[in-house]
Amino acid sequence: MLIAAQGEAFKQENKLAKRLHGLDQQMERREDESLYFLDRIWVPLVGEVRIIIMDETHMT
Repeated sequence: MLIAAQGEAFKQENKLAKRLHGLDQQMERREDESLYFLDRIWVPLVGEVRIIIMDETHMT
């Protein structure tokens, strides 16, 4: 689900080049196919993945 949301966020219609300011060049795709930014997994706003993660975190 996370990888799908990352792919959706990088589709051209969701990506505004001037908002990224070159930050997309600092992302790297690792063995698990997830995108990482500054050695942390990148969780996009697209696809409500952040909401799901936060809900699960608060339930535990």
